[in-house]
Amino acid sequence: ATAHLTSQPGMISISPSSSSSLPTSSLPLVTVGNGSHLSATAMGNSKISTSSRPLYLQNVLLCPGILKNLVSVRQFTSDNLCSVEFDPFGFLIKDLQTRTPILR
Repeated sequence: ATAHLTSQPGMISISPSSSSSLPTSSLPLVTVGNGSHLSATAMGNSKISTSSRPLYLQNVLLCPGILKNLVSVRQFTSDNLCSVEFDPFGFLIKDLQTRTPILR
């Protein structure tokens, strides 16, 4: 995924200064695996609380036709200055500077 996507409006906060004030024609079309296009209807932000620090999902597209929430790992790691490691059991998010685990 090149952008964070959700079909659930309750997953994101849309502030008055965000793209909610943009016409939906300004929001991107999302191309899915079968090549079809889905319209994004809004953009907002979300926060994941952890015991060490919050992690942010910025510019999440609200796309009612998407079946599963998607996270852009590149955008997430860049926005949160962290790394993500995948293994057969799941994933581990670490602070980029200290390499301290944030979330498993």
